Amino acid sequence: DMEVHELLMWSGIIGFYEAVAFILELWYLLLRRPKGYIIPLAALILAAGSQAMMLVSPMFGPRTTLCAVFLMGIYTAYMAVRFLPFENGKHETKVLLMLLSLILLGHGILTFQVTESGYRQNAPVDDKNRTMIMEYDQQGGDELVQYKMRLEPFGWSYPYISDYHQNWYKRYYKLPSELTIRWEEMQ
Repeated sequence: DMEVHELLMWSGIIGFYEAVAFILELWYLLLRRPKGYIIPLAALILAAGSQAMMLVSPMFGPRTTLCAVFLMGIYTAYMAVRFLPFENGKHETKVLLMLLSLILLGHGILTFQVTESGYRQNAPVDDKNRTMIMEYDQQGGDELVQYKMRLEPFGWSYPYISDYHQNWYKRYYKLPSELTIRWEEMQ
């Protein structure tokens, strides 16, 4: 599939630039220790740490980067306010730091846009499922039809992946535990 191949290629390129930007900025902050460096250093480390924690999480997809995007926004804003007034230090170093910061923040914004778009496309499925649950509450029955999310990485919950998830889904919507839920693809 050409779109998947192209997406992987661009993700790899952006990931490479992000890794280089992260290493250079971390190196600068730890080596030079400019005045007030603790806040951007903490934001940078926490952003990386939040992504490292996703390696052990059962969740996947762009939404798992939202914490890192927020932290990179704090980092970039701090770097801009702190380092753009070019009174002290090398002009070239400050320009490089800002460019690297903008690369990291730019990818974060793109990720956020992808995430927002995916959830927006899944929202009608979630709305339909809630409507069908309300109809079931009014009419009852032996079975409830629900629909799977169109875009898997952008689902609120995937109750159809295991009995454990489905049991919590039933508890949340106050459905009988013995109710059969049939999960279908939405046309």
